[in-house]
Amino acid sequence: MTNTDLGLEVIPRLDRSKSRDGLIFVIAMWFLSRSIIAIGMQLITPLVCKNPPLYDPRPPLDFVSGFLPKSGWEQFSHWDGKWYVKIANLGYSYAEDEQQHSVAFYPLFPLLIRGLTTLGMQVELAGALMNSWAFLGALLVVSSC
Repeated sequence: MTNTDLGLEVIPRLDRSKSRDGLIFVIAMWFLSRSIIAIGMQLITPLVCKNPPLYDPRPPLDFVSGFLPKSGWEQFSHWDGKWYVKIANLGYSYAEDEQQHSVAFYPLFPLLIRGLTTLGMQVELAGALMNSWAFLGALLVVSSC
């Protein structure tokens, strides 16, 4: 404790670590971004999507022409997520038939999804969680630089 000119004792403030403040900020931004995405995907998207895409001549993979999003975990596995789910479940495949194939995607993400599904987790949930954890990890790496 230190004395002032007025005879009052001043208790020094404990210095908060800048790294701790940075960690709290990163986690808060991660949580905020995940919340906005979840709210947007689960509540707003089904209300806004009135004109679903129509594929000609046929939709890729197991997409459905005229797909309208519904609330649920499947909504997070649409678009490229369908490919990652296929790779996680069946592995890679390729044939020279001028179609789209799974070899265009890197293997780590589907491998981690498969690891979570072997623990009994639903594949769409595993993909969404792995994506969120990877984003948090990337934020932590970038904030430490």
